[in-house]
Amino acid sequence: MDRMIYDGQEYELAKMNMKMARLIDKTEKSATVVEAYTNELETVKAALGDDTVKELLGTLVLEDIELTDLVLIYNAVTAGYEARIEAARRAKETVDVDRPALKAVRDMADDVRVIQSIDR
Repeated sequence: MDRMIYDGQEYELAKMNMKMARLIDKTEKSATVVEAYTNELETVKAALGDDTVKELLGTLVLEDIELTDLVLIYNAVTAGYEARIEAARRAKETVDVDRPALKAVRDMADDVRVIQSIDR
């Protein structure tokens, strides 16, 4: 399950599905600042639920929300969804780097560095 961290607290995110993907896409393609804030609130509510958003922002009424907090929460939501994908990518890179052929290249590079240090 995906999670986000905001203000030192961890929150569980709704399942990343096509609904969430469409909301994020709609938010990222907003044509105006007002549209962006409106879409950010819609996305955050879908990701966290109304109760959690009200707890974090104090209200669900866009006119009364501190917009900087809304942006920070929206960014935490999108980062939360991307975190598991990023972790999997890093894990794959670690596996790729540990392959025998790459280990041999790294060992050879280490040998070259040793030889270069002797020449100095």
